[in-house]
Amino acid sequence: MGDTAQGATITVSGMDLLTELNDRIVGTLALYTESADLTPTAVVHYDDGTTTYTEETEFVDEVGGGDTSQDLTTYNEIPITDATGDRIFVCHSEPFDILRFYLRNAAEAVNLTQAELNYGYSTGAGDDWTTDSAELEPVYDNTISDGVPYAVGGEWIDVFWQRPAGWGSASFDAVNTGYWVIIDPSAQLINSTSGWAFQLAGTNVRTRTPIALDLAPILAYAPGTWPTTWDDSVDGATVYNSTTNGSYIAWHGETVLGALVKIARNTGERFRIGTGRRLEWLRKVETRSNVVLSQLGATGIYGYATTGEIQSITETTDTPNREFRTRIYPYGAGNGLARITLQNVMTSDIPSGYSTGNVSGLGYYLQRDAAVTAYGVVDREVQFKEIHGSETADFNSTQIISALLYAAHSWLERNSYEHTFYD
Repeated sequence: MGDTAQGATITVSGMDLLTELNDRIVGTLALYTESADLTPTAVVHYDDGTTTYTEETEFVDEVGGGDTSQDLTTYNEIPITDATGDRIFVCHSEPFDILRFYLRNAAEAVNLTQAELNYGYSTGAGDDWTTDSAELEPVYDNTISDGVPYAVGGEWIDVFWQRPAGWGSASFDAVNTGYWVIIDPSAQLINSTSGWAFQLAGTNVRTRTPIALDLAPILAYAPGTWPTTWDDSVDGATVYNSTTNGSYIAWHGETVLGALVKIARNTGERFRIGTGRRLEWLRKVETRSNVVLSQLGATGIYGYATTGEIQSITETTDTPNREFRTRIYPYGAGNGLARITLQNVMTSDIPSGYSTGNVSGLGYYLQRDAAVTAYGVVDREVQFKEIHGSETADFNSTQIISALLYAAHSWLERNSYEHTFYD
């Protein structure tokens, strides 16, 4: 079964092969690459009472995650004494997805006060964090236990978010330049028994990026007789071991076949089943024109064996079918206002010949401009439910928005053109 020459195509031999891939699920497989622990550029305590910034160098270089040389016995007290203004700032040279803290392993060194942790990030509009920052909503935050932040010592505690599209570089403390996260507790953080503030011994960050080799993890859930070799096909076709741009996507109970089909649909690439049980990923389908001529006599026509005469030809233009659209409103996972949209799409990611915009009451769209010029706006909403964050949907993630943009672009590439045939 297949699609148009520009769409995803599956070539199979026998229903048994499809059944095998359709009878296995990938569970909660998440396709992304998570870095090892990275040293942040700076961790800074801001004292609102004195309006001073203190760079906490004692523990910035304490990198965890299996580093046996680390010394987590060195610690520093972080005095959040003013609930309305004291803050913690963390700066890194690039945007990051996970922030990790290690508190001193002692009962008197952890916080015992209930409080909310409000997060923000630098927008890059300037160096004043009071105006050049925006709210950051974590996906999960295990730095809080039963409503009490920083209450667990002797282990790494993490907070994770989907990376904001509008994150920019700034110099909030007038010393360090980079991508900042601001932590603003709603109350004074203190250990009521010892009278101390919580004592921090280590800090690091991690990043998550699209996984480059994104096919083998899916095939790992196929029956064991399916090899993951990527030699070129017997017919000379080039076989790839990944999609062109990699994947940043998470599944929830999808079948192996369903996962492969959706990746093919979202990327505009194709795959087929090779000899035996072998997946052959062929990436983009090349559009080609084929003219088949029958030789006329021993020497063809006009004395040229490779020349034929076209005596009649009929041009047929395939009129737009029910899927034809010049503009779509793509949505990823989520419900209602929480759905993933193109709201914060990066301008540099938009393919040439396409544009985005917002229509009140309808949402954010992607359109192929030449098609709109030729046929006007023919629009519809298209769902890509498989596009969501690694733990939950978040409409502000650059990786997720890019994945949605690529899927929408692939959909329009298949469905916004007329097709011409010659008989």
